[in-house]
Amino acid sequence: MALLLCALLPPNPPARPLPPPPPLPPPLFPSAAALHRATALLEAYDASHRAFPAPPAPRRGISSSPPAAANDFAARAPRPPLAAAVRTLAAPAGRVALGLCAANASVALRCLRQWTSALSLPRAPVRGDVAEGGAAYLKYDSRPAAGPAAARLSAYAGGYRGVYFHPELPDGLFRQYAVLPLELFEEEGAGAALLDDEEEPGVAYVEGLVAALPVAADVAALGVRLRVLSAEASGAVRLRYEGPPALRRAVEMQVREALRRVDPRILRVDFADAA
Repeated sequence: MALLLCALLPPNPPARPLPPPPPLPPPLFPSAAALHRATALLEAYDASHRAFPAPPAPRRGISSSPPAAANDFAARAPRPPLAAAVRTLAAPAGRVALGLCAANASVALRCLRQWTSALSLPRAPVRGDVAEGGAAYLKYDSRPAAGPAAARLSAYAGGYRGVYFHPELPDGLFRQYAVLPLELFEEEGAGAALLDDEEEPGVAYVEGLVAALPVAADVAALGVRLRVLSAEASGAVRLRYEGPPALRRAVEMQVREALRRVDPRILRVDFADAA
C-alpha cells in the first residue's frame, strides 16, 4: 500500500540552488599593511619634496621667490596613488589638520572643499581674510581642542603651492607630509578608494612610487628619467633607465632598494636595456 501511495504522489521538484551570498562590505578602516604602504609612499614623497632647495626667507612685506622646482614636482606627481594614500591615513585618524598654500583665497577655499569632501571631514566656517589677489594660507583643523572643526584664512608670503597634511592616528606617531598637490582631489571620485593590501601593484601604482622616491627627484635635474614598463602580480617590476650612462648603475641600485623598502610586495626590480 505504501509503495502504491508513493507511486501516485507527484515527484519532488528539483531543489533550487541557493543564491550566492552578498559581497562583503568594504572595511571601515584600512589594514595595517595598507597603513604601512600609505605611510611609506607619503614619506617618500615628503623626502623628495624637501630635497629641493628652500627659497630665501621672505622679508617683511615682500614675498619670497617661488620654489619653482618644488612646485613643479608637486604639479607633476601622479595623483591616484597619492590620493589613495592620503585617504587611507585619514580614514582612521581622530584628527586631521591641513595647511593650504595657494595663489589666492578663492583657490584655497575651493581646494579645501575638495579635500574635506574627499576625506569625509566636517565642514568648518572660515574666518579671516586676505587682500584681493594676494597669496593665501588656509589652516584647517577637523577637531581642535576648543570645539568643532575650524578654518582660518590669512596672508601668505611664501612661494610654495600645495597642502600640508597632518593626520593623527591612534598609534600616536607624528605624521606630516608636504607639500602635496592642491588639486589632489579635483577630479570627481579621485582617491575614492583606500589602498588595498590585496590589490596587485599595477603600473600606475608603481609609477607613483617611483615618482615619489627621493632618488628620482635628485637625478631628474641630471637628465635621468625612469619609465615603468610592467608590474606583475608575482612582485616583479620592470623599468627602463634613460639618462647619462655614467649614472645608470648607481641609480638602478638605489631604486631597487628604495622600491623594496617602500612596498614589501615588490620582490624583484629589473631594468630593461635602453630602447
